[in-house]
Amino acid sequence: MPQIKRFFESLVPVTACNLRCDYCYVMQLGGNSGKVTAFKYSLPQMMRALSKEHLGGICFFSFCGAGETLFHPELAPLVAALLKEGHYVNITTNGTYTNGVERLLALVRPEDCCDLLLSFSLHWIELQKRGSMCSKSIR
Repeated sequence: MPQIKRFFESLVPVTACNLRCDYCYVMQLGGNSGKVTAFKYSLPQMMRALSKEHLGGICFFSFCGAGETLFHPELAPLVAALLKEGHYVNITTNGTYTNGVERLLALVRPEDCCDLLLSFSLHWIELQKRGSMCSKSIR
């Protein structure tokens, strides 16, 4: 595995979420505005700045939103481009927005899948309320 030159923790400009967790700090602070704000820069501009050549090597990018990260329509093309460039990418998601996962996987080349990590935040109580989790304990 090549040495990682830099780590980027990136907040995706999305405050929309398909869950309504009682314990969510974003909701408690009134931050769930339901907005998905466009990226400030175009994909070609970002990729010029985030190229391996410009950054001095392979980097690790971690993306998370103050809502459901995969709601952002510009994220999948950015992630696919970063992976194609040779970087590693993590996306933190609640895992319930299937369309976002499908959109992402449609753009990521098969040879880049090993460099993509999807981190699922498990919202057990909320998923149980919705009937999306088994209510029996597993032993």
